[in-house]
Amino acid sequence: MSRLASFLAFGLACSLVASHAHAQDADAGTPSVADAPPDQGAANATPGDTGAPSDAPPPSADPPPTVVVPPVDQAATFTQAATLDHPATDETVWNISAGATLNTGNTRSFAGNAGTHLAIRRGPHGFVFDLQAIEGIAQALDPAMTSAMGHTVYGPWTESASSVTTSGRYDFFLTDSDAIFGAFALRHDRLAGLELRTQVQVGYLRNFYVVEKHRLWGEVGYDFTYDYFWNKTIHDPTSGALLATDRNSHSARFYLGYDNHLNENLTLTTGVEFLLRPYRVDGQGDFQARLNWITQLNMKVDAHFSLGLAFTLRYDSVPPAGKENVDTITVLNLIYAL
Repeated sequence: MSRLASFLAFGLACSLVASHAHAQDADAGTPSVADAPPDQGAANATPGDTGAPSDAPPPSADPPPTVVVPPVDQAATFTQAATLDHPATDETVWNISAGATLNTGNTRSFAGNAGTHLAIRRGPHGFVFDLQAIEGIAQALDPAMTSAMGHTVYGPWTESASSVTTSGRYDFFLTDSDAIFGAFALRHDRLAGLELRTQVQVGYLRNFYVVEKHRLWGEVGYDFTYDYFWNKTIHDPTSGALLATDRNSHSARFYLGYDNHLNENLTLTTGVEFLLRPYRVDGQGDFQARLNWITQLNMKVDAHFSLGLAFTLRYDSVPPAGKENVDTITVLNLIYAL
């Protein structure tokens, strides 16, 4: 242990001496010729011997030029890096998407979808518009007719999916992390019992965490929803009661979103919206809670094309009469950026 302590003390002393010598060199600036160590050949030469060939030019009396390196402006460097990492906010993004599925065998079905997304940012102003349409038909195998006829017989074609959803939104950014917004949304989905759902929203947005490839933000605000129902009959088939044709609700709105650029070709975006009507409506329950969750994964193929996989879940604690309170949609799209 004493030998180890001696080695450590010796090493520490050497470090301090080297640091002190380095500091003295830095303070002294570029050494002049006079500060240079004496030439060993000159020291060992006899008087009158210069130690250099006789035909060599005489040494210059002027000291060598001093090279001055300007100090690094760290603030300017960081500002430049931030500017490069976060380009100007003015941008326009517009793409169109389309996809389809085809099933054969026990069930024949076809479904197609198409949509577009437009986002414009000009200074503190932002505008987003989305449109998506889904249509599907299906034809099931008829076992009784197949057995009687001796060959495969399918039943009639029926509509398996039919919906159109559109939305628009305007944001005014007070700062890079704060914005106020207004939005509207329209949804036509007869299989969900909605001839038309109209929504108007206003609120406040806050970016909680924004770095080069990640963004986490939240929103809080107000939502007004008006539903015009689509019913095959005006009476409830189980109770015989007269079915409501429409309803409206005033709700508090909460939203949490996350965007992750996993790499230059892969992007994950997800968001959960929660709407709460905190008061009672006759025939519509003491309250109404709605949840909308959308997750999308985009994989870039080249400069214009990408593949998109999107999953949507909708929950309504008070769905239209005779309808389930949960709907899910899974869509695989080919996306073209204009």
